[in-house]
Amino acid sequence: MAHRIDLPPHLTSRPFALGEALSAGVGESRLLGSDLDVPFRGVRAPASPGDLMALCQAFARSTVGGLPVVDPVSAWLQLAGGSTLDELVVAGDHLVRIPARRDDLRRPFCTVDELVQRSRECRGRGATLARRAAELVREGSDSPQESRLRLALTRAGLPEAVRLVRAALAAHPESSWP
Repeated sequence: MAHRIDLPPHLTSRPFALGEALSAGVGESRLLGSDLDVPFRGVRAPASPGDLMALCQAFARSTVGGLPVVDPVSAWLQLAGGSTLDELVVAGDHLVRIPARRDDLRRPFCTVDELVQRSRECRGRGATLARRAAELVREGSDSPQESRLRLALTRAGLPEAVRLVRAALAAHPESSWP
């Protein structure tokens, strides 16, 4: 009978991310041990933890107001498992949008390049859809309706509209074709 290798002490009492365990020298085969639960992809937990906050902290990439949250790109990739192509593109357009007024310094939430790169690395449910959607995400959309219109027009055979530089006018055209 093979001897089970013990986990490092700091991983024995709480859920942990696979990357954290690998960085601590835990082998991949050890992470498949029957004494570890798999509450969700990328996380292992010693025997039924039951603590939701601990599970969230193991999966989280950052915190907001002290609560563990995933980063915007991870959230977008999770949406891919239950969204249509257009819904995912609309969400991606929102993430990369640079507002006309720079009140919110946290915007954009990510770049198109980040969506493309992370979608290429993604495996599992929705991965193919995420890759297709990432290639269709654009920075210039100001609304979900504008994103949907862009997708419908390009599917109908029109070339993509040129993104306009905003002038200090009361009104501005949404799209322009050369």
